[in-house]
Amino acid sequence: MMRHTLAFLSVCALTLSGVVAQTDAVVLEAKVTQVMLGAVDMRQANFWIRTQDGQDAFTVNLIPKGDTKAQKKSFGPFKAKEADAFIVKVCAGPLEPGTKYAYEISNIKGTLETPANYRDRTPPPKYTVALGGGHYDNDPDYDPPFKTPGSAYHIFESITHKKPQLMVWLGDATILREGDWGSRSGIFERHKKARATKELQGLLSSVPNVAVIGAGETANGDRFLWNIADMKDAFERYWANPSFGVSAAEGNLATQLRFNDAEFFLLDDRSQRDMRDQFNRSNTYLGKAQRDWLIEALARSTATFKIIVSNTSLLNPVQENNDPVTVPNTREDFLKTLRLRDIKGVFFISGNRAAGETTKFVRANGYDLYDFCVGPLTARAATAPSSMNHLRMPGSTTVGNQFATLTFDGPEDARTATFTAYDSTGAELYTLTLKHEGLQ
Repeated sequence: MMRHTLAFLSVCALTLSGVVAQTDAVVLEAKVTQVMLGAVDMRQANFWIRTQDGQDAFTVNLIPKGDTKAQKKSFGPFKAKEADAFIVKVCAGPLEPGTKYAYEISNIKGTLETPANYRDRTPPPKYTVALGGGHYDNDPDYDPPFKTPGSAYHIFESITHKKPQLMVWLGDATILREGDWGSRSGIFERHKKARATKELQGLLSSVPNVAVIGAGETANGDRFLWNIADMKDAFERYWANPSFGVSAAEGNLATQLRFNDAEFFLLDDRSQRDMRDQFNRSNTYLGKAQRDWLIEALARSTATFKIIVSNTSLLNPVQENNDPVTVPNTREDFLKTLRLRDIKGVFFISGNRAAGETTKFVRANGYDLYDFCVGPLTARAATAPSSMNHLRMPGSTTVGNQFATLTFDGPEDARTATFTAYDSTGAELYTLTLKHEGLQ
């Protein structure tokens, strides 16, 4: 069954429903320890909120910035429960497109901006989306002995300084340890600790965040992992994506997000993965339902750029266990269908590698396809690529801890998407610009 929200921890608050009062009444506010902005659409903003305890309630207050006559919108009150790890997810709306709001949630204040309703009204805006995955929170009692796997936590501040309008996590935002795998308690505690990284809080509270599930969150598992349901539940609890699954592809965590003239298709390449056939005749990493949904969603999208986001690369030709090339029926069928359906404007983003690289897949009967792989944020990074990818673009290898951005710019008939990789301090490592006319 598709789960858009989890009823035990998530509340959609609508100001027109009568459930939420627009009031200045003073209430005893709970101590809020963490706020993350989730997916923000033209009319709604999703919040992930953790409180210190469940003794008191809190409200989510929003007011348009620069409008002294605007009435405050108050959502709540909400009260966290110990059974939910004192986490509450709130989807606040209706809001107005293209509007900056100041928000106040108990003792935490911030701002957000809803995307503009620009289509057929004004030219598309210039905007930047940040990309990254592979966050390792050091924990000596559970880490491999004689190693310090995580470092460069200042990278989250470097991302915030780039002022992106959206952050897309490429999986492995939580990396389970061997001591965590075997219990629901261990899985949830690892998510809690990873989310509590001090340097991360500014990025979470100031930029909308969405994510795909990865090898780290699933112990490099697949659909046959005995407790994959617990791992999926933990992912859902700690993120505020537009949905956790789509109607046409039940059982997975896929979703999509339209952001200005780009549309992101966030795949679940873990909970549907089936690698039982040693001859690779029936193996799959998406499952048929998710594959069919993806093709139809891409074909029906009106976005200028259609970005497929997954933890592992669909284009990398290297035969390694984590790569979909080991399931050639999935890869070849998908690329063939992409051509037959004449789907334009597509490129790929992936993570789950110790170094970054750009894969260029040249097609005889279609435009060239690109996969931008981003190396780890804070997890141990490689000093050189671990494999010989013969489709790797010269000069595209990036080593060390890193993040990337996609900047969309240009007039409506000549839009560009520029990928730029940065080191942990924000210094540029590599850049490549794709023209929309080159993706036709």
